[in-house]
Amino acid sequence: MTCRRFGRRFAFPGTNVTVNSVHPGTVNSDLTRHSTLMMILFTVFSVFLKTPLEGAQTSVYCAVAEELHSVSGKHFSDCAPAFVAPQGRSEETASKLWDVSCELLGIDWD
Repeated sequence: MTCRRFGRRFAFPGTNVTVNSVHPGTVNSDLTRHSTLMMILFTVFSVFLKTPLEGAQTSVYCAVAEELHSVSGKHFSDCAPAFVAPQGRSEETASKLWDVSCELLGIDWD
């Protein structure tokens, strides 16, 4: 997971910098406005979707929760640590993603 790698690079003790990833869940938002099919699906399943306010809760929690002050490199969903699929825990995949992202952005972190 790239957040773990980013956390190892920048979340040094004493810096008050932490790096975590969050999943807001499936949020009923305007992102579907350009896809008629997605708008129909989101309308049909809207009862199961989070509102934008509900979707923002995990991000807000991770930003302000004092108990997470020194937590870094974790993944959160629904305001709690969450399971990460094996593909998301692969250091090899994280390294490739980091390298490709830096290359595409023209960033040299070495």
